[in-house]
Amino acid sequence: MHAALLLERGTDSLEAVRRANERLLPKQRVRVHLVWPDEDFPRGPTGKVRKGLVRERALALEREGTTASGAPASSGVRTLVASLARVRPETLQDTTRLAEGLGFASLDLVELAAAFEEEFGIRLAEERLGETTVGDLERLVRAAASGGESLVPAPRPQTPGGSATAESEAPRQEGVARVRRGSLRMPRWTGRLPVRLARRLIEESVLVPFVRLHARPVIAGLEHLDEAEPPYLFVCNHRSFIDTGIFKTGLPRRLRGRIAPGMTTRYHRVFFGEDGGGATRYLKEWAQVRLIEFFFNAWPLPETAGFRRSLAYAGELMDRGDSLLIFPEGRHVTPPAMDPFRRGVGIFARELRAPVIPACIEGTDFVLPNGRYWPRIGRTRLVLGRPFWVDPEAEAADATRQIETAVHRLCRNLAKDTP
Repeated sequence: MHAALLLERGTDSLEAVRRANERLLPKQRVRVHLVWPDEDFPRGPTGKVRKGLVRERALALEREGTTASGAPASSGVRTLVASLARVRPETLQDTTRLAEGLGFASLDLVELAAAFEEEFGIRLAEERLGETTVGDLERLVRAAASGGESLVPAPRPQTPGGSATAESEAPRQEGVARVRRGSLRMPRWTGRLPVRLARRLIEESVLVPFVRLHARPVIAGLEHLDEAEPPYLFVCNHRSFIDTGIFKTGLPRRLRGRIAPGMTTRYHRVFFGEDGGGATRYLKEWAQVRLIEFFFNAWPLPETAGFRRSLAYAGELMDRGDSLLIFPEGRHVTPPAMDPFRRGVGIFARELRAPVIPACIEGTDFVLPNGRYWPRIGRTRLVLGRPFWVDPEAEAADATRQIETAVHRLCRNLAKDTP
């Protein structure tokens, strides 16, 4: 075991290690140690030691004493990136880009940013991560470990209780690639009174009867909605494109007209500025996006950059009384499996400070499976859990784990009750 020691002045490090090893099992004993040169370890806002940053600094100090200055960077950054990308660390190169090379979407980028903050104590500006390379991230950690400047953090969006505003641009920094800023548009026009009235009329006269005819939803747990005041943050597993329709049909009338689901930009990259394309494709995507925004009160969760702008707009939606609906698996998952939740949902819950309503949905994959454009008749179930709040000081990983556990528990119970 390697150890970094924080000692009072005059303390013998060798004696301290010897005494500690006397109380440890053989496999736990310290083999290599160094005395930490600063007055304290790097810590987070809650006082938690940033172990990743300690490790990188320790390796940098060891290299200064034992190897040439050109020694390669430690594998900590690559291990972290590889775990999120689900690839082997040795396959990553210095020039591997997060978005283009690893396919990181917006929630993946904010998950990486959250993991970096937790592991290394470095706050990354997510808007600039899309074109950042693995080598860029390693250089940032080395700079922070040696006491240099790290990446300028992106500002935190305001939360309900104060109107959310679009964040200011973070300063640019040499050596860090910056993603091409697209035309990510937040659909504030959908909150205008005539638009809301027209949408409610269509929902009650068209959407609700259509979903009831084909999906025949059975809803449980509605009594839990009385345990907290709206707006809520609904978090649910994801099976089908019709999942949102189940919420807008099964919830009480006072709520279903104020559900705002997050919408991936994956299918409309030209409109949202994430990809190039001609005028024909742009106009087609423009029409599709406007219809989705109008009919479902949807808002964009971008695939490449702009997550924090999307989070800021989510705060605006909650300020005006809309409840959010998020599917943190990021894709349709065939039952009974569930994908790990992305840490972005933990950041939403932490930053927005709204009551989280866990939910589990079943049967929609039969009614409208992937590849089918018209639903067939079946039966679906939606179960709502008890509301809870995420500690505003919680790490993103811990908040996500808390939410994921609540949804998993609902789904397990729902599976047991299914005949």
